[in-house]
Parts: sequence; C-alpha cells; structure tokens
Amino acid sequence: MNSYLKKFLSFAFAVAFSCNALAQTVSTGYYRVESVLLNQCLYFKSKVAQDVDYTKAGVDLPNIRGSLDKNAVYSMPETVLYLETLKTETDGAIRVDLASQGVTASSIAGNAVLRIKNEPSKNAYYAFAEAKRVIKYLVASPSLDEDTWEDTDCKVLTGNKSSDNSVFWKLKKLDESSEYFGISPRVEYNGAYYDPFYVFFPYSFSSSGMKAYCITSTPKTADGKAFAVYQEVTDAVPVGTPLIVKCSSKDPKNNKLKINGVTPQSLPFTNCMRGAYRSCPELALRDVVDYDSKTMRILGKTSEGKLGFVTATYSYFPKNTAYLVVPSAYPKELTLVSKEEYDKIIAGIDDVTVDDQQNVPARAKGVYNLSGVKVCETSEFNSLPSGVYIVDGKQKIK
Repeated sequence: MNSYLKKFLSFAFAVAFSCNALAQTVSTGYYRVESVLLNQCLYFKSKVAQDVDYTKAGVDLPNIRGSLDKNAVYSMPETVLYLETLKTETDGAIRVDLASQGVTASSIAGNAVLRIKNEPSKNAYYAFAEAKRVIKYLVASPSLDEDTWEDTDCKVLTGNKSSDNSVFWKLKKLDESSEYFGISPRVEYNGAYYDPFYVFFPYSFSSSGMKAYCITSTPKTADGKAFAVYQEVTDAVPVGTPLIVKCSSKDPKNNKLKINGVTPQSLPFTNCMRGAYRSCPELALRDVVDYDSKTMRILGKTSEGKLGFVTATYSYFPKNTAYLVVPSAYPKELTLVSKEEYDKIIAGIDDVTVDDQQNVPARAKGVYNLSGVKVCETSEFNSLPSGVYIVDGKQKIK
C-alpha cells in the first residue's frame, strides 16, 4: 500500500461528526456515525484493505458503507463504532482511531493516523486527507451500491468540500434510550426468543428478562446422543464473547443492551462457542466464515422438538452469529441442557446395570457401548469421547 493511499484511508476512516452539546467534548466511547444529509449510518464491511486513488473526487470507498434503513440500524452491530481519542492537535483536529466488528480503521489503512475536525458553522465534524497539498473529504452518497446484497447499502465517496451537508456527520453516543442497541432474535422456542449472539463490544442487559448462556462442554454418551451443556453468564459480557442470549421479546426495543462500560477480559469458565463477525461474500472484499456441515452446528430446534444445535443449509455464517464446532464423527444434533439436567441424564444411565445389557457378556474383556457393541480394547479407553461404557464387564463413566 503506497503512502498516499495510507494517508487517504487514514483520514477517510476518521469519520466526521456532529453532536450538539458533545461537539467540543468528544470522548472515547461507542457511537453511531450518521450523515447530516442522508441520515445513513456508517459501518465497515470487511477487514480487507482496498486500493483507492485518494487524489480524485467521487471515488468509491469499497470498505465503508452507510445503511439507510434506520429501523434496522438499531439492531445492526456493525454500526456500533468504537472511537478512541488519541490527541488534540494545535489546529483543533483530533487524532482518533475507529473500530467495529474487530476491525480498526488504522489497520485497514496501513496503520496510518486518523483525524476529525469540528466545523462550528455546521455544528458538525468532517474528515479529510491531505497529501501533496490535495485535500479530500469523506462524502455521503445517496447512490445505492449495486454490487452488494443489501438494498439499503449506500456508497461513501471521496470528495471536495462543498456548501451542502454531504461532508458532515453526526456523532451519536450509544445509550439505552434514543440511540440504543437492541437484539433482534433469530430463534423462537416454546414462546421464548433466543439469539446466537457474537459482537465486538462489551455489554450487559438494559432490558429486563434477558439472560446470557455459554456452552461449557459438548459430551457424547455411549448410546450416540450428544449434548450442549450450558451455563448462565451473570456478569457483564466481555468483548468478542460468543453466547446464546435469551431475549425479552421479538422486538429489539425490548432487548436493549448497555454498551458503554468496563468488562473483564474473558469469562471465568470455559466457553466452547465460536463466532463470525462479518458476512461479506463480495469477491474483492470477501470476509466470511465458511460453514462445514460435518463439524459446525447452529442454534435451532432438534428433530425431537427441543432447543439445541443443529446443522444448517447455508454455505457461510450470517454476520454476528455464534456457533459450535464439534468432531466430525458427532451426530447432527446436540440437545441443549443445563449441567444439572445432564447430571440427571447420566445418573439415569448409571442406574442401568451390566446385567441389563443382555448383549454385553458380564465378563467380556474390552470396551462396549450400552447397545452391546464393542468399541475398542480396554487399553484404548482413554482415547474415547465422554460417555458411559461397559469396561471389562463393569459400567464406567468417562
């Protein structure tokens, strides 16, 4: 990446803002960045850096887009931008960095410096890039991006300073009232709503009735059944933690999060879940997590009508989706259970004696499952997955 490109991208990603009372007191925190002209909210599409000729006006910035769907924006994690203020310069410009979905503006721009500057006459902020005495601004565009799958995905361009509001942006700090973030749940089960949620910001719950769960283990019993054992997360959720969130309702307005705040670096216990932040299949910006039906499971209903993890039909994960990775020999479904429920299941199996397994000779050497099928020799027992087995004629739980 050449130096001019770095300079352009560095300032282009330093988005211009307007924020009334906050105009002179921009502080580090979580914001939405909204065009004064179009009310479109900015987001980063991918972590892939793009080559852009910064010297020209009207050049498309492939990796910066604006969403015009204001209602959808309230539940779009990619529009939640973390702005870190680094330094105020003598001309009033503020050096910053922006981050969203695990991508920083500076990393996309080759680790260049980012700046924003206030325009008092507009009560707004703008961003600019300057090199070889050429200045370019970040400009909002009403032009829809024809190459994207989002029908409200608008382009953001390089441009010159003009008399209209296309170069000015509002900085709207996240709260739990007017500028809230709410989860739009994707799974309904027994009248309750759940979401396999994965975002790059810390949070706790603002709305009542919401809960978070992680998966601590995925045991498989000797009879071939698999389980996803969950544990409730009662503290604030750290950045980048894939979880199952139980929502208050189907409406994001009732599933609000508190985003500004300090959280621990990680959960205090094991979490087997993983997640995908972005889902951008465009060839030049491709940034997806490919789905493998042999080893990956998503939250849904099992064939028995229970909540669990099942196989999917898509080729790559939707954005902000938590999922499980299991061994390729695992069944297609894992039933979701608490540790207490799983202990009862194991206890119920433990009540079955060797004599009840008519297909397993009482004094047979080797390791058998509960259906009487020999699975390995006794010396190989430690290599088996968790479950209940008959070892040398005696029941044993691994």
